Amino acid sequence: MVERVGIISWLQRRAEHDAEERASAMDGFDDGFGVVVEVVGPEGTRMVRIETDGRRVSDLVNHADKLAVEAVPDDGSPAEIGLQALDLDDALILVPPPQPTDPRHRLHRPGHPVRIVVGPYEVVGDAHSPPGTQAVGFLLRSWPRFVALTGASLRLTSDPGSSRRVPVAIVNLAQAELLREVVVEG
Repeated sequence: MVERVGIISWLQRRAEHDAEERASAMDGFDDGFGVVVEVVGPEGTRMVRIETDGRRVSDLVNHADKLAVEAVPDDGSPAEIGLQALDLDDALILVPPPQPTDPRHRLHRPGHPVRIVVGPYEVVGDAHSPPGTQAVGFLLRSWPRFVALTGASLRLTSDPGSSRRVPVAIVNLAQAELLREVVVEG
């Protein structure tokens, strides 16, 4: 027997299915305790817990001047009790944990390698811009306060051997001294 479904019934079923998938994709994303993010500043790094309410860290930092965070000790000692304010002007780079997302809700933009020097750090990674645009030109026109670079490499400009790779680095463009496209050879 063939079931015939009208377009309205199909759309309702599709919407219910999408809502279930979004809910399952959010499982583990933010467990109500927030996500732990590494904040790199001029004086070094620290770990903080940020309550995201299901939003991306890059969206949060682009729409705030300060965030309420909870300190996360890296040596196993007890954290300071209570929330603290994170002044985003002092944050040069944020390194969030990998976050599962529903691929249907992503903006599919090609990545273009860029190099950003911010404070004593150099970050090289892929900036994602609309098809047909150059990443640096797009960033200079739209000028987000923070830009997410995927497949990023971070290093101290004074120590070339200090390089490390991270899945995503969110870089403070407002504090950047240099923004250049990288030509990939080979």
